[in-house]
Amino acid sequence: MAVINYLIDQTPVDTSEALSNWQASTGGGVPGAIGPIVPGEAGSTRAASASEAKSRAKAIFEAAPASLPLVISNAAGHIVPLNEGSSAQHPGGFVEASLLVGTSFLRNRKWFRGI
Repeated sequence: MAVINYLIDQTPVDTSEALSNWQASTGGGVPGAIGPIVPGEAGSTRAASASEAKSRAKAIFEAAPASLPLVISNAAGHIVPLNEGSSAQHPGGFVEASLLVGTSFLRNRKWFRGI
């Protein structure tokens, strides 16, 4: 959840489509693109779409058997340019930064320290 929350929070928003497409799945399946959870413009629906995207991911993660891998994906057609810095809202690199967030979170977990 630390990784997907970071991705959702850092994704630049206009219509909420890219933010809404951060999706969680299990077992290696990658969902297809969806439209904005709460359509809007000029970032007006960021909070509502982010809240719903996080709730959806949390439900998937909580229901997932421990034996299945968890997958985070984004099928929005413009997610790569956004991550490369095409928006004035964010300089880019949020996907790569999310890996650092996830690694940091795991390193601070007691059960992970011995690995």
